[in-house]
Amino acid sequence: MNRNFLSGLDDVDLAQHLIAEFHDDIRERIGRLHMLTDLSQGLCIGGAMLPGGTISYRAWTEARQCFISGHFVATVLLCQGLMENLLASELASRLEQIELPNKATAKKIRAKSLVAGLITEDDERDLERLESLRNPLTHYRDANDPEHIDQQAMQENVFSDSILERNAVFAITTAMRMLAKPSFRL
Repeated sequence: MNRNFLSGLDDVDLAQHLIAEFHDDIRERIGRLHMLTDLSQGLCIGGAMLPGGTISYRAWTEARQCFISGHFVATVLLCQGLMENLLASELASRLEQIELPNKATAKKIRAKSLVAGLITEDDERDLERLESLRNPLTHYRDANDPEHIDQQAMQENVFSDSILERNAVFAITTAMRMLAKPSFRL
């Protein structure tokens, strides 16, 4: 029997734990998969082109997997990173290349994308909101800060998980809407 040195559980024990964990939220996972399927109707039959190479591709595939699995913090982080890489790569690959610094900020990428007609003002606001959802997840906030997730939950009188899920729905919806734009449709 091949046992893991650290856990003391064999493969069958671990598989049972994995199946039990999967079973506990299967209906929610199926609901989120249905949502993604519905959102993908905005893409054309060929899907979407993902400029930005491996990072864009992995961010998109992992964001979808995280969303389905209920990993909402990861979904927000991945979608925001995807948007930066996708837009900056599209700007850099155009015939009339748009100059961006090597390490362009999300704000600069949004501004250049707006000027180039890649996004609308509404898109820019949504992308700015996506960045504002990501910031308190990646940068420390004191528990009393209004951007802290627990502070938001107390203000809204809801569980923090509800806010995280709402933010993930916004993030994945924004990503799907951006991928359905003519620049990225196949």
